[in-house]
Amino acid sequence: MKEEKQIKKEVTKDFENEIDLFIDHIDSLYQTNPMVNMILKVTQLTSEKKRQEYVDEKGIIAKDDAGNETTKIDFRHINKYLDLDKKAQNSFLAERLIQRNFIVSLVSQFDAYVGSLIRKIFIIKPELLNGSERNLSFSKLSEYQSINEAKEYIIEKEIESVLRDSHYNQFKWLENKLGMTLTKDLPSFCDFIEITERRNLFVHSNGVVSSQYLSVCNKHNYKFETILSTGEELKVDEKYFAKAYNILFEIGVKLSQVIWRKLLPNDLENTDSSLNDILYRLLQRREYKLAINLSDFATTILKKHSSQEFKLVFNVNKAQAYKWDGQEEICSKMMKNMDWSAMSDKFKLSKAILLDDFESVYKLMRKIGKDEDELPQEGYKEWPLFNKVRQEVEFKKVYKEIFEEEYEFIKYDDDYLSKFGIKEDKEEKNKKKLPPTKFKSNGEVPAKSKGKVADKGNSKTES
Repeated sequence: MKEEKQIKKEVTKDFENEIDLFIDHIDSLYQTNPMVNMILKVTQLTSEKKRQEYVDEKGIIAKDDAGNETTKIDFRHINKYLDLDKKAQNSFLAERLIQRNFIVSLVSQFDAYVGSLIRKIFIIKPELLNGSERNLSFSKLSEYQSINEAKEYIIEKEIESVLRDSHYNQFKWLENKLGMTLTKDLPSFCDFIEITERRNLFVHSNGVVSSQYLSVCNKHNYKFETILSTGEELKVDEKYFAKAYNILFEIGVKLSQVIWRKLLPNDLENTDSSLNDILYRLLQRREYKLAINLSDFATTILKKHSSQEFKLVFNVNKAQAYKWDGQEEICSKMMKNMDWSAMSDKFKLSKAILLDDFESVYKLMRKIGKDEDELPQEGYKEWPLFNKVRQEVEFKKVYKEIFEEEYEFIKYDDDYLSKFGIKEDKEEKNKKKLPPTKFKSNGEVPAKSKGKVADKGNSKTES
């Protein structure tokens, strides 16, 4: 029994680590993509410029019978010209291939992530291996020193078998093993299928549309933006890559949350905390639409939470995601429809902030004072919740009155923020008038080390 508890404790930590690792991996691709695009554009411009300069220097202008000017290259210079021309063409070809490979890499990270989740399933529910059709010959069995080694071999083969199948069948396999539906409340699943099928085309047919690709996408009711025919070549632009990143991020987080809660129903505090940390980071990075998506999942799809406080935190984060996304009417409606009478001061403060009731904000700030358990001092500087009110002169005065020091907000420039994937169109930035936010490693639920349960009743209202 002790060993079983220890295993489940380790798996709890592993779940959170695997989610963080998956997000880190796809984030690295998402954040690197704009820089790679910039380098490719510079390379294209440079190669085009060199080619044109050579043509201007060595070319001979002539006119045809119709009087149209043409440029000819003397045979003595043709090899140099062809070399420059080839480099220019290759720079454009490289852009097409590299963008494809970003999609391939995104899906590859998702596949590795699914493999790690399947391993967790077998570790927590080893009895599921009883249904495996893997057979070991006596000679193969004799190679292993223990039953555990043989079991590990079977798990590896089972994972390989699942991952070799289509992504749709992978979800069906998971549904069968877990006895639950995974795609019912997942409208983005059709987009997920298209992304994974496009990845297959990039790997196996140079991106050329096949009848199978069209058939699979149509089967899952994917809505094409334009009519496609077999033989056409698919491409990847920045918009499509961003969409693919968001879809894989969303489905990856939702999948792990559902599996984690199914396998370890008594571990809700850690699952809530993990999801809360993710939402906090999204709000900091101004990924508001993704934050809305996942906070909606937390408040409407997930039926059980470890505490009422977590449920409130998820709702506050959902509301502020709508507000910072420019959908203030939805935010306001959410705040007014909730019963705040029995809630703590920090939640009442959240309501006042999101409704732009600054007078109430300042009163509640004074009431909370230096109570770190209710609201830590750094929260005023770092939490996205204070994005707007912290710009007010009165806010700074009240802060100084409480903490007996000047309010200092660390404002990073756009170049620094871009290193962390925080980017925003200048027009949108001016429209929202929000200052950049500082990154924070822990989530809204009290500072804690990964995999450990935080003290109850000390949740931050931002993550």
